[in-house]
Amino acid sequence: MIFKKINLNLYISLAFIIYIFVVITYAYFSFNKEKTRLNQYLDKQLEDAARTLPILLPEKYHYQGMSKNQDNSNNNLKQTLKLSEYTVKNDITFIYTLIKKNREIIYTASSATRSGFELNNRTAYLNAHDKVSPFLQKIFENRRKDFFEYSDKWGTFRGVAIPMYSEDGVFYLTVAEMSVVHRQALIDDEFYQTLMVTSLFLFFTCLTYLALVYNIKKTTKQAFESEERLSLGLKISKLSWFDHNMMTGKFSVSEEYYNLLGYESARFYSILEEWLSSVHKDDEEKVLTNYQECLNTGGPCKIDYRIQTKSGEWLWFRSIAKVVV
Repeated sequence: MIFKKINLNLYISLAFIIYIFVVITYAYFSFNKEKTRLNQYLDKQLEDAARTLPILLPEKYHYQGMSKNQDNSNNNLKQTLKLSEYTVKNDITFIYTLIKKNREIIYTASSATRSGFELNNRTAYLNAHDKVSPFLQKIFENRRKDFFEYSDKWGTFRGVAIPMYSEDGVFYLTVAEMSVVHRQALIDDEFYQTLMVTSLFLFFTCLTYLALVYNIKKTTKQAFESEERLSLGLKISKLSWFDHNMMTGKFSVSEEYYNLLGYESARFYSILEEWLSSVHKDDEEKVLTNYQECLNTGGPCKIDYRIQTKSGEWLWFRSIAKVVV
């Protein structure tokens, strides 16, 4: 067997680069898919909180003729504590309800943060919403559920507002908000997890690649050394080989074969007929008979014949042939 000096390292490196590209591309799209799924999950969490809010409020909480005079501070505090407890358990920043009265948007119920309780900075019952976002104004006008984002001195928030009606026809909004920082922290966690898994995968892939390259170099070196020893042995003993592929009809010979005939490079015997054309006419029938016998029996078969050299002389050869499947 002849081992062609093909730079296998180049092909493997190319395959490795393509493989790395595929892995990184897959990781990128996988992260974005998971990011989309996470955003959808968080939006669903916000919507569930907003829809749960009316259930947390007392029955017939919203009604025609609501006024501050009817507010009970103790009840308001209990209500705020109840809503705040829900937000803590469900990773929601705020939940609250709003009505629009005399062109003002007014709080009717609201949760509070821990710092809000400590500083006694809670939203009071029927207090006006001093900085109403255009999104809430729009939802009051369109009366359709919508998500919104805004920033203020407390941070950046994403929320959902859902239109509701009380039994006696009071229109109000239930709103749930979540800090974008919290949301981004969850997305960052997913990103770092994807990055870690991809990095570990690429690390072990690199180890496999280096081990494969090392083994190929070692095997190739041994193969070339074996080929050189074989070539040297053939030259010293004046031996050579030839091969006829029965499927393709291609005929090939070793370097020693055409050197014995006085040629410096392979330039003949691409098919069997070309090889036969250089065989002595008196030996041609014998060669064909032995050749056919070898095909029928599988060999090995021994054939003696003369073949013409480059200088025109006739050189005796003895070939031992065998069919290899």
